[in-house]
Amino acid sequence: MSNRPPPEQPSPGVLRIADHQHILAELDALLVQLTHLMQRFESTGRNLTMKADYLELHNLQARILDQRQQHLGLLARLDSSLAARPALSGIRH
Repeated sequence: MSNRPPPEQPSPGVLRIADHQHILAELDALLVQLTHLMQRFESTGRNLTMKADYLELHNLQARILDQRQQHLGLLARLDSSLAARPALSGIRH
């Protein structure tokens, strides 16, 4: 039998490193999908005919990037070695 203490349990409502990593992966996937949608808008001219919708896509992109940055900051506090997670390639900021 091991004398090691049980692993620490996070307080309710507190995200663990794995939680932040999962959220970041979901946000990254969402950004990729959003980028493809924005490119379809542009290639079909809908960015001009549906300008309000296209601008909302940009607003959504900004909110996702803000949330991603917040989770990266929180993750950096939990584990400074993971703070250097690379940015997505092909995502316009």
